[in-house]
Amino acid sequence: MEKSDDFLVGKSQKGDRKSFEILIIRYEKRLFSLIYRMIGNQEAVSDIAQETFLKAFQSIRNFRRETTFYNWIKRIAINNSINYLNYSARYSYDSESIETKESFQKSGFFINPEKNLLSRELSWKIKKAIDEIPPDLKSVIIMREFEDLSYQEIAEILNCPIGTVRSRLFHARQKLKEKLNSYI
Repeated sequence: MEKSDDFLVGKSQKGDRKSFEILIIRYEKRLFSLIYRMIGNQEAVSDIAQETFLKAFQSIRNFRRETTFYNWIKRIAINNSINYLNYSARYSYDSESIETKESFQKSGFFINPEKNLLSRELSWKIKKAIDEIPPDLKSVIIMREFEDLSYQEIAEILNCPIGTVRSRLFHARQKLKEKLNSYI
């Protein structure tokens, strides 16, 4: 019988490491996916995920259950991803790495080469445009459009009013529209 998150959180808060491990195993794939969408660097995903799990483990006793465990740890992952992006932006000279282009171009099947090429090019341009917007806007657009979260869920994760979420989403979409205007 699968134990509920609340039960596992309660045991984790009392120091049961095995219960915390079960929670991490339950959500690690979703968190890895979220982190990758946020930072776009597969090599750094594991490091950020490990940092997320460590922070969550160190803070589990302070978790007040005002939201779900997943939303709580997702918030930690998003904050760690934003910190990584802010740090990377200061020390990076090329956000458009050859490795990223090549791995992106290798994906997909060649059923209709022309259509597939155009589709992959557009996908790559969208990914690039998302990578170029500020991290606070990027996190909102990813949670809304890729994670399919409601405004309320995003507001809870980011610990901000729904109006702020709507505003950031509006600005994120505007920036993407500007960057992708020639493709849309």
